Amino acid sequence: MRPRWAVLDLGHAQRVWPQARQAFLSQVVGPRFEQICRDWALLADDVLERARDLLMQRGFDTAAAKLACFSGSGFDDHLREAAANRADVLLVDPDQLYM
Repeated sequence: MRPRWAVLDLGHAQRVWPQARQAFLSQVVGPRFEQICRDWALLADDVLERARDLLMQRGFDTAAAKLACFSGSGFDDHLREAAANRADVLLVDPDQLYM
């Protein structure tokens, strides 16, 4: 936004936004959203395990259930290491989807 501050100071935000929107989405929103997704995925297995356990308590056969996390940009090493030690966790990224 810094290169466009002068135009913004003049009150022309409507002119600036169409030009700055894509950069904002890719450089600010995208990385932040990806980090939120990674953080959530680290916690999600607890939630997914709880859901699987509740289904099992209600009589559903969950013996072969997989706890799946999907990502459009892949997974960090920490999550991959955690998943590698569990046969019931499946990480799906674009490489797997489009093989």
